[in-house]
Amino acid sequence: MLAAAPATQPSRVVRVAVIGGMSDTGFFDGIAQRFEQSTGIHVDVVATGPRDGIAPVFKRGGIDLITMHASDTIINLVADGWAMDPQPWAKNDMILVGPASDPAGIKGMTDAAGALKKIAATKSTFVIHSSLGAQEVLRDILQPNEIELDPQHTTILWDDKQRQVLKIAAQKQAYTLIGRIPFLSGKIPNDGMRPMVQGDERFRRPFVVAMANPSRIIDAHLAEARELAKFLRDPATQKWISEFGEGRFDDRPLFFPVLSVAAPTTKPTSKPITNSLVVAGEIKNPLDLSLDALSKLPQRELHVKDRDGKEQTYSGVLVRDVLKLAGAPLENHQMPGSNLALYVVAEAADGYKAVFALAEFDDDFRDRAILLATTKDGEPLDAIEGPIRLIVPDETRPARWGREIVALRVERAQ
Repeated sequence: MLAAAPATQPSRVVRVAVIGGMSDTGFFDGIAQRFEQSTGIHVDVVATGPRDGIAPVFKRGGIDLITMHASDTIINLVADGWAMDPQPWAKNDMILVGPASDPAGIKGMTDAAGALKKIAATKSTFVIHSSLGAQEVLRDILQPNEIELDPQHTTILWDDKQRQVLKIAAQKQAYTLIGRIPFLSGKIPNDGMRPMVQGDERFRRPFVVAMANPSRIIDAHLAEARELAKFLRDPATQKWISEFGEGRFDDRPLFFPVLSVAAPTTKPTSKPITNSLVVAGEIKNPLDLSLDALSKLPQRELHVKDRDGKEQTYSGVLVRDVLKLAGAPLENHQMPGSNLALYVVAEAADGYKAVFALAEFDDDFRDRAILLATTKDGEPLDAIEGPIRLIVPDETRPARWGREIVALRVERAQ
């Protein structure tokens, strides 16, 4: 869907492509209004619709930021160089629905695994929607709990462009998973199906936001896109998400935050949120270092430029020094031989991971300062970046500059 240009062109604009469910509910309109009031940057929704519809439009150019469910579609945009820096920022959820007869006796349950066990035990009929999201949610509950649906009573819809899943499930008197909001709002006719199980956090699916890569999309408004992406994960926005739409269809919000809403709703100006860094894996001395403990280790400064070319000064502890303290084999020429198979996984609080060969931290291989930063330009990192951030200089793309780093794990390739 193409949006009409505003009558008076604002001085700063961010052009976005948004998954349809966020537009249909007024959710993204509310986000845009808050952002414009906060920054003065106008949000122009250029395209909205299903992910397979907005992704091709994004690749044509003229869009600075895209948001949709975490999926192969958005990851491929990043992998193919069209987008960059994907970040989770909100979730929606699914519900388990079924016929009024409820043959498995699960109505009113809140434990998704328990309900699916009863469906499997009673050999009740189940319809699996063609959506990869629905299949992934279902698989992530079935496999860890060793639940197997009866294959003779399970139907997989490989193609359901007309959204007939509820009609087919009703015909078969079967259970199925469906988006909670499309079902409750009537966007998808319910065909007599009833809500059975909802409220389990395992039914939730994340939305990801990614920015246009200016090396591929030449006219990208990168600074504005970065501000909007940061705004989406701001504690105040996350708090607003946790309350949006309460009471419209039930007593829960329409969407869910990915960050704790207990965090301050204003940006911290001095001391960051207390946190620590865990160092574990194939090392001699596992560590759990508080920010205070990190501050007492030898400190280094790095002068780097952000994507807009502005120079910034980060300070903190070299990853190399932390790994040596933990007993990783980085001293006295310990790297040759089998230790070359060791690698380091840097983990962020939101689940984002970056991988390094352990040799990248060995002076015998490369003298490069990779930093666990705790301050920027003399101030503690804010709640969006910190309290600990990885700074990896001399890389063409800052994809490994992880925010909110909480762990370093040394592992061995098999």
